[in-house]
Amino acid sequence: MFQSTLIFNLGFFTAAVLLVYLVVKAFVEACQARWNADVGNADAEGSWGWWVELTTANPGYRYYFGPFTSATEAETSQVGFVQDLTEEGAKAIAVKVTWCRPQQLTSLLSESGAEAYCA
Repeated sequence: MFQSTLIFNLGFFTAAVLLVYLVVKAFVEACQARWNADVGNADAEGSWGWWVELTTANPGYRYYFGPFTSATEAETSQVGFVQDLTEEGAKAIAVKVTWCRPQQLTSLLSESGAEAYCA
């Protein structure tokens, strides 16, 4: 009697562990697919990812460059973006690396609706 109960309990436990494994595996695969769809296309405006946000005071603009697959990659790339804007005459450049989804890549600071959805 004890032996059959133990086998039944082990079978139930194994089935429960297998079910949890399959649910977690499906969740991870769905997250990876979403990540690849949002960040995998590096040319897509409005994709979630790591972006370099540059804000200038004169003229008053906000620029987004990206998306990048990591914050480190974005930080490494920001030097060239700052240099380009400086050469174009921009003043007082503030730089921030952020996880976001910009709705516009370039916008006047006075424009409404130019916000990004940032984490």
